[in-house]
Order: sequence, then C-alpha cells, then structure tokens
Amino acid sequence: MTDPRVSVIIPVRNGDRTLARAIDSALAQNYGDGMEVIVINDGSTDDTRAVMDGYEGRIVALHRPWSGLPASRNAGIFAASGKYIALLDADDYWPPQKIARSVAALETDSGLTLAYTDGFEIDLAGNITSETYFREGLKSPPTLDELLNFSASNILPSTVVMRRSLLQDIGGFDEQLLAFEDFECWLRARELGPFCVIQEPLAFREVGPSSARERWYVDGAPIVESVVRKRYGKRMTGAPVWAVLLWSGREALKRGDAELARKRYFEALCRKPSRPKTCVALAMASIPAPLRLAIARMLPGRYRERFRPYTSDETSNERRGKTMAAHI
Repeated sequence: MTDPRVSVIIPVRNGDRTLARAIDSALAQNYGDGMEVIVINDGSTDDTRAVMDGYEGRIVALHRPWSGLPASRNAGIFAASGKYIALLDADDYWPPQKIARSVAALETDSGLTLAYTDGFEIDLAGNITSETYFREGLKSPPTLDELLNFSASNILPSTVVMRRSLLQDIGGFDEQLLAFEDFECWLRARELGPFCVIQEPLAFREVGPSSARERWYVDGAPIVESVVRKRYGKRMTGAPVWAVLLWSGREALKRGDAELARKRYFEALCRKPSRPKTCVALAMASIPAPLRLAIARMLPGRYRERFRPYTSDETSNERRGKTMAAHI
C-alpha cells in the first residue's frame, strides 16, 4: 500500500495465543482512507513468527532480536509511513470503528497531540470484567499537571492515536524504561498540546494473573519516577511507585498470595503513611479470606472486583497472562 493514512503498530513477544485476534481487529477496521499494519516480533521463541507468516502480504512483518517493548514500538514508528500512528498491544483488540473515530477526532483540530478512548477490561476467557478505564468523575482530557499527579484518567496504549510527525519530534518512547514508557511518552506529548478524549470504550484490554507482569511494573516504577522527577521536578506530585505497590498488592491478593500482598501494602504504607486506602488494603490482606470475601461482596461492583479472587482456571493459566510481560 502506498501513502497509508494510518499505521498500526503491534509489538509482540511470545504472543502466539492472541496475536491473530489483534491483527484481525486491525485489518477489520471500517476506515476507508488507507491503513498499514506493522507487527514487530521482539525475539519471540514461541509460534509468533508462524502466526505472522499467515498474514503475508497483509501486514508489514519485522523480526528483531529481543530489545524490549519501547524499542519495538520505536522500530515500528520508524518503519511507518502513515500520517497517524495507532498503537495496539498484541493481546488487546479493537471494535471496527476504533480508527475512524480516533482519526476524526484528531482531524477536528491540528493542535491536538493525542486522541484516546475508554476501554473494556477482559479476562483470559474474553469476559468483560470492567466496562471503563476512566476514574469516576475524571473523564476530561488531562492537563500536564493532572498527568504528573496521577489524577487523570488512565490512558492505555491500545486506545491511543497520535500524529507520526509528533511522535518523531519527541523522540518516540524512552528505551531505558522497563515499564511506564507510555506514561512518560504521554507527558512529553502533552507539553506540546492538548489531548482529545473519546468517551466510548473502543479497545478491549486482556488482563489475567501474572506475577511476572507485576514484577515488571514494580521494578520499572522507580526508574520512571526518577526520570520524570528529573524532568519536571516538584511539579510531579504523584507517586508511581506507591500506586504500583498498591496495584501489585491487590493482584497478589486476588491470586491468593496474602503474604506478598501484605508486603506490598506495607511498602506502600511506608511511602505514603497518610493515605487511608493503603491502611484499608493492608487490613483487608490481614484478615481471613472468608471474612475478606464477605466484606468485598458488600462493596460497590467496581471495588468488589478489586478483591475478587482469580478463579482456578485463571490462576492455572497465569503463564498466559499479559503478553507484554514477556518483554521483560
């Protein structure tokens, strides 16, 4: 294809289980102005290459030695020729209208630097476990300060479309980061102009139990916190490490590892002793499981899900959790 309007970037490492689903969702977009789908195989050791071979002539296939997720995304951006870059993780997928809605939003204002949407969270069986990624009451595009204090809505890579020229101007993704390279990239993009939010879930993000993914974020959080504080100083009032420790504790508890959960919650409490929800989380991890589940059943749905234990099927499939954890 010559002169595509949109380049879809799909990095993958050991993602043979879900890659075809992601590619199919990109190829099925009802966007008529031209697209290319670039899949970057980041040193996979499973059948990822074979899956990609099945799309010969329909995708741009790049095979590279392992280099990590940020470098893989950058390789795709460098190879792209579209005006717009749409990011898609290999274990996520889109409904058919995702690209058309996102590009239309960016076309309304040349000063916009990024368009993103809401998204569904699904488990490994494809069941929707959360119908939104936006925090309640925080559905407007974030300011730079809101991003820096973590009060903004979550912006998932698979919901984002950006101008390729802007991504190139800011240098793409920081390849020294082990995790949160997307968050750090959004910050630099926000310096150059406002974002646009589409109040519609136009991505499906698969999330399942994965201790490897948790370690990836726990190890990566201090690095990104250091990088961002160096750039923005006291403007950064949020605390990535604290937030990740809370999330990791919740995931450990859902897997049934109460000891690790208490460890993570205690570490979070040491960092921010004045936060009540950290104390509540530590208390929940310290009581017997039957009582914890009884309390959880009385909570509103969104909070109840945080304490819902993973099923035996989900736990047994932990090795099939978030594909991007394979980029460790």
